Amino acid sequence: MARGYNQAELLADVVARDLGVSCRRRAIRRTRPTLPQSRLGGVGPRARNVRDAFAPRSRGLSGATILIVDDVLSTGATLSQCALALRQGGAGTVTGAVVAR
Repeated sequence: MARGYNQAELLADVVARDLGVSCRRRAIRRTRPTLPQSRLGGVGPRARNVRDAFAPRSRGLSGATILIVDDVLSTGATLSQCALALRQGGAGTVTGAVVAR
């Protein structure tokens, strides 16, 4: 499924610039298509939708401290699965920051 405008990526660029760090947009990859979370109701359907949907692009994250920037947090399912993929790729600390809840 094609995705449209990625406001979270734009936010991450601004946060990275303000913190003086690099923005690694491609640290993880989507392993399969998923429905937009906004189309699903409740914790269960959203968690199932993104379960195992992300994987690290490489294992080159050894010990890295990573901040995931997202625009909206509803149930936390996507953020959790992205963090899991980053940890599987070797990241040391993974933290999430969101603009709206």
